[in-house]
Amino acid sequence: MQYFSQTDYNTFSGEKPFLNDNRIQKERNKVRQKLLNLDSQLWPFIQYKKWDLHRHRNPDYYVSSILFAGFSAKKRWRTFAHTGMWLHYGKSSEQLDYFKQIDGICIKGQFERELYNAFYLHTRIEFLINSKVFKCSLVLATNKNYLDKSEFLRKIRFRKGASEKLLELMESLFEKNFFYEIGKERFYLTCNQIQEEEEKSTEEEMSIPEKLLKFIKSDKQGVYSSIIKEYEPSYPALDENNIVNEMKENLELLYPVYNFMAWRPS
Repeated sequence: MQYFSQTDYNTFSGEKPFLNDNRIQKERNKVRQKLLNLDSQLWPFIQYKKWDLHRHRNPDYYVSSILFAGFSAKKRWRTFAHTGMWLHYGKSSEQLDYFKQIDGICIKGQFERELYNAFYLHTRIEFLINSKVFKCSLVLATNKNYLDKSEFLRKIRFRKGASEKLLELMESLFEKNFFYEIGKERFYLTCNQIQEEEEKSTEEEMSIPEKLLKFIKSDKQGVYSSIIKEYEPSYPALDENNIVNEMKENLELLYPVYNFMAWRPS
């Protein structure tokens, strides 16, 4: 039996993302509880590994809310469609507090600056379900946070040996169904597909690592960038007996890259 049912995926389809009545809240809460149960089995593993990877300081935010996200800026309310739900791990409370001191979040207005400790504005590892897939992602940065991305790109562009170190860390991701996504562009970490693209290309011949590095360095502000592994709802690894071990394996693969990408005060 699959850990997530088709009903769980349907919670984020059709008109449901725009609804907020009791019925849809109950559906979302069922999904949230499944993500929390997944957390109860992944978190001890993270602690055992002694990784610099953390839950949110507030248990209410271990998993995204069942309610609409929104805020008021000068009494103008904004709300966002509930198109998915996620469990996430990221920076420690102390690391996030430092960002408030340096005003490291690229958002204008005092109210929005109070979101400095929101995981979704920082590099993180997340497990997300939407209407079509379940995905495990290392999210480098959103379109509203400049510091993680700018420091990461500065490091691989100008620090001696940093590009080589990144490629070394990413070697273990190849042939594991991951892809690197920048905005709407994808670079599949699969040698066969990359070889097919090379045969069609008229560009000057480049090695796979060179192509990957060129793609990563093409990143820019104002877009999301992530390393992602997607699972169709029927995929065997999402069976209730397999999903925890599968996600533990993903954590082991992604954490070294997270540790390299995430900017944290020294």
